[in-house]
Amino acid sequence: MTKPGLIPATFASANANTSLCHLSGTAAPLHLLHHEASMTATGSTDSTPPKATPPTVMPPKVTPPKSTVGDSDSSAPKRLGLRIEQAKWECGLPDGARRLVASRDFEGRTNGALVRWLSADRDLAKRLLRWCNTPLYNLSTPFKNLEEASRVMENRDLARLAVLAWVRTLFLPDVRFDIYSRDFLWAHSIAVGSVASMITRTCGVGDSSNALVAGTLHDIGLCASERLDPETFQRIIREIDQLNPKQEIESEVQGWDHTQLGAAVLNHWGMPQDIVAAARYHHDPEACEDPSVRPIVASVALANYFCTRAGLGSTGSTHSVAPPPVTFEWLSVKGSLLEVLWKQVPSSIQNARDLR
Repeated sequence: MTKPGLIPATFASANANTSLCHLSGTAAPLHLLHHEASMTATGSTDSTPPKATPPTVMPPKVTPPKSTVGDSDSSAPKRLGLRIEQAKWECGLPDGARRLVASRDFEGRTNGALVRWLSADRDLAKRLLRWCNTPLYNLSTPFKNLEEASRVMENRDLARLAVLAWVRTLFLPDVRFDIYSRDFLWAHSIAVGSVASMITRTCGVGDSSNALVAGTLHDIGLCASERLDPETFQRIIREIDQLNPKQEIESEVQGWDHTQLGAAVLNHWGMPQDIVAAARYHHDPEACEDPSVRPIVASVALANYFCTRAGLGSTGSTHSVAPPPVTFEWLSVKGSLLEVLWKQVPSSIQNARDLR
């Protein structure tokens, strides 16, 4: 029996398996990471071109709500505020999850709120039981029901796994256009969660359970942006290339990026502050001023880089700027430990395949 913390996941395509095979047995990306980490201060980055094949299926036509704000109120902060308010209504936690977080059962106090929630949502209960019976949580006789699983798994892990099982529904049904896919974004998110959890355990810093949740939710702002305003989101996706990262395009087009929206959504959900901070700073760890959350922010930033270089980027690209040197400092990563982490990436990503 193993209880590594919650690591829900899915792999979206054969490209992910191909990337894993390519990743295993080669140290080239590791050497590149050494180079990129040392060159971050001068702005040098890798120029490996993305190899994603743009899907051709277009999403259904969705008309975003019309803003009631006039031209005089069209500043970026106010427009971001409107989008956050929209997200609170359209991407809010269900009542059962809100009660679970508010009652501190999310931190493992009891399973009372969780049991009440699941009793009212049979589909979620079925998904959660299926996830509990993956090799991540059960290597012996399958659990027959959630009551049996709760006697083996820690309250905290089961509660967090249930919340992530619900979050999975925000990525359904799959929507594809250009280089974007909800399924692939979920595969990326869950892989980052698995790798971030591995990094904190290996480095002995931070909370590996929080790292897994933080990694899985780090791009929730992308999912929310696509659901709330698909027309603008498609425009952003089409303009992404190696010289124009998505967060820069987002800022140019709408005045904010997915890290700001994602952090606001998670804060509204009542997530712990290190999970909120990981969503806000995973592209800019140096901007994180709170020392107490830096290990989780660093683990997610590094995991995001590792997964992207392994072929599991949020939009299918393998191009990614290496995290700044402070990321490695906060994780106490030096020399051989970096190689140890890199060698564990394939298995950590593989472990994330069975939860979908």
